[in-house]
Amino acid sequence: MNKTFIKLALSVTLISATLVVNNTNYEANELNKGNVEGLYENKEFDVSQGWEVDFTSSIPNIHHEDIFKQNVKSPTTPQKMVINNFANIGNAELTAKKIIPMKKGHTYKLNLIYAMKFTNSGTAYIDFNGEKKTSDSVNNDAVDHVYEKTISPTQDEEYVITMYFKVPFKSNGYLKLGYDTSLGGGIEEHSDLAAPILVAPFEGRNFIEGTGIIGNKIEIYDANKQLLGSGRINAQGKFNITVNRSFIAGEEIYGYQIDKNGVISERATTIVKEYKKPNQPILDKVTDESKSVTGKSDPNIDIIVTIGEEVYTVTSDKEGNFFVPFDYTYPYGTEIHAVARNQEGFESDVANAVVQYAKPISIDFDNKLSSIDTLISGTTTRPNTQVEIRVGARLFLTQTDGDGRYMLQLQKTYLPGTEVSAKITDKAGETAEKKQVILPRIPTFNTIISGVTEIYGITDPNAVVTIQIEKKSGEIYEFKSIADIAGNYYVELKDGSAKIPLEVGDILSAWSTIEEINLSSEKADITVLSLR
Repeated sequence: MNKTFIKLALSVTLISATLVVNNTNYEANELNKGNVEGLYENKEFDVSQGWEVDFTSSIPNIHHEDIFKQNVKSPTTPQKMVINNFANIGNAELTAKKIIPMKKGHTYKLNLIYAMKFTNSGTAYIDFNGEKKTSDSVNNDAVDHVYEKTISPTQDEEYVITMYFKVPFKSNGYLKLGYDTSLGGGIEEHSDLAAPILVAPFEGRNFIEGTGIIGNKIEIYDANKQLLGSGRINAQGKFNITVNRSFIAGEEIYGYQIDKNGVISERATTIVKEYKKPNQPILDKVTDESKSVTGKSDPNIDIIVTIGEEVYTVTSDKEGNFFVPFDYTYPYGTEIHAVARNQEGFESDVANAVVQYAKPISIDFDNKLSSIDTLISGTTTRPNTQVEIRVGARLFLTQTDGDGRYMLQLQKTYLPGTEVSAKITDKAGETAEKKQVILPRIPTFNTIISGVTEIYGITDPNAVVTIQIEKKSGEIYEFKSIADIAGNYYVELKDGSAKIPLEVGDILSAWSTIEEINLSSEKADITVLSLR
């Protein structure tokens, strides 16, 4: 009997994932200049760009632009970042600084993502204005970590982020800082003073109304950052500001309130109304998993959504966004109709859509089938849909349930090598199919206890049963037996003339093979657990 000793070598590959992010920044303002978008335009809040970089390397012609990649967007995740991911760039050192201006009376929320990993004694850190994260402190693991902080400056100041690494000649380095665009801009600025509420004016008028904090000053600007007018909020918390020109239909008007200390509020935005029917709302995609629909319309307007036979109504916000919660989900193909209705009773053209599938069509089996199985089951991404199952030449039909699961109980077993397929076609005409072949059954074991020197059980008729035994000592023995026409097999555990009794802790692996079709069962792994 052959004895086999097995050595298993594991190799590890480091894969660094990249990220990306959206930006919704609130900027510090110089109202006399209308510099509302200034910081965003100057990229001062975007940590993926605008860095001052100092880099040295013992190898000539390696430039920091090739190592320190700015304004990088991940192709696979919603992240935007600055990233370093290099190998063998010589004895190198890099220091990069990002300076972010912060204003008194404003609050800054940081929600950033960083990661780092360095080999061969390379070191790195990211310093968040004195709060340092080193490669050692994050286990040098290349895993994304979240940095969250809220800052409320008591005076105008500069917030400095520093990225640093130092590496020897032969080393790998990975250093990243970015943010998740689906959560915001990484760094968001908010005034401690809330925005005033503007009532959208009609075209042709030269005044605008709204509400705010009693006594505060109101300033009104147009999209060109021109001051149109100013005034005070009265004792009832209301204002009526006369502007220096007539409003134009569709233009954006901005308003701020300023308190006695000169603190500037968040920006309020409204759009000048026309004396005509509202714009047609835009519906975002609705799927069979959606419990709401969102979209865009005119600001502060009623939205009436009909889905199937049911009607929902909401009011859009000051930016024209609307959110309609559903009582439940709706199936694929359900029709959706939406209109916008203004205070004057005018309705927009109807926006039409239909419920779509949330997931690509797919189908799968729960497990591999063998010659003793009489149940075929699996999962799909399509609930309440017909499934065609073929076993050899036989065609069966079944239906998925509300969760997309299917099940078919067979009245007989099928021979190894029989082809099986499961196919589904959805209401959109898309098709998915999964195939497999019925395998020989896994051999059974009648008795697996310490001291046993023979193993017997049942498998497919005339199948070759292979049993491997890995002893606690590390030795591996392999035995083979051919089942009879009834599927019974018998294996005597002997190495030459010496019997090899099972011991507690021995590991048995067994499978059956139909050699005529070169097809094997799944492998069963069993550990001897009990004594005689």
